[in-house]
Amino acid sequence: MGLTNLPSNLLDQITQLRAELAELRKRPAAVPPPVRFSPVRAQDLPVVTAAEFETVWAARLTVLCPLLTLDTLDGCEAGTSGEGQILITDESTGQGAVVASWTCAPGLVRTSRGPYALTGTRLVVAVRYRRTSGTGSVRAAVTDSAQQRG
Repeated sequence: MGLTNLPSNLLDQITQLRAELAELRKRPAAVPPPVRFSPVRAQDLPVVTAAEFETVWAARLTVLCPLLTLDTLDGCEAGTSGEGQILITDESTGQGAVVASWTCAPGLVRTSRGPYALTGTRLVVAVRYRRTSGTGSVRAAVTDSAQQRG
């Protein structure tokens, strides 16, 4: 009979297995990324004509990772300009902060935004728009978003 069942070998094997398990836990899960489709015609997007900010996209989330990224598709009709912003509010306190602000011009533009720091446990992320000049519409969509590790 070999030395396989001796206590020192078992302890060494357990130690080695624990080290391997710890290393595996550090790796991100091997989950295939989703394929996301989004509207491409301006007439299919929400319309904003107000001078005050309106929330056109919102998400409630439980914070699992420290960062958030998102992609927007936005723009205005000819002769019109607008503004967009991202407001993150902590549900437990009701405290919110604008983490990004940008201008919108005629035509549609797809933009990757972030990463933005997520603090707290339960948050509401609102993407808001307003018209700043002209008589046309501002149109906008969130086409993708994800929480990310640091």
